[in-house]
Amino acid sequence: MPLDTDQRRSLVTVVAFTLTVAVNAAAVLLPLNGNSTAEMSARFPALVVPANYVFSIWSVIYLALLIFTVGKALPGRQRDERLRRIGYLPALTGLLNAAWVVVWHYELFALTVPLMAALLLTLVVIYRRLDVGRLPVPRRDRLTIDLPWSS
Repeated sequence: MPLDTDQRRSLVTVVAFTLTVAVNAAAVLLPLNGNSTAEMSARFPALVVPANYVFSIWSVIYLALLIFTVGKALPGRQRDERLRRIGYLPALTGLLNAAWVVVWHYELFALTVPLMAALLLTLVVIYRRLDVGRLPVPRRDRLTIDLPWSS
């Protein structure tokens, strides 16, 4: 039985999220191109660097994205109008994130800026299409749909 448009969009989002987590994990565990994320960061000193514990926010972000991805894939949620408005954009954010990690680790620095700009633009479009903070939505939707894109 072929997937309908909503099911296909949910499946693509699940695959993109899985790829994003896998690439980010590979960057730390393998590491990609022989450089861990910490080593890459240390090679380029910056004037202002957050304390190491600040980077734990990524665990919270990925948890929120996991909740969004699973929730979006549930049969009762796939036809949600707000989720339809953002279409494949959540999947695109995952692919852009994974691509940025790869080009950063392979030191293709000229490509990191357009990838980050595209990621930022995609996040802004998602935020605006969801009308975050403009429409009254149930608490469940604020936590499972809005939170990953607005915090």
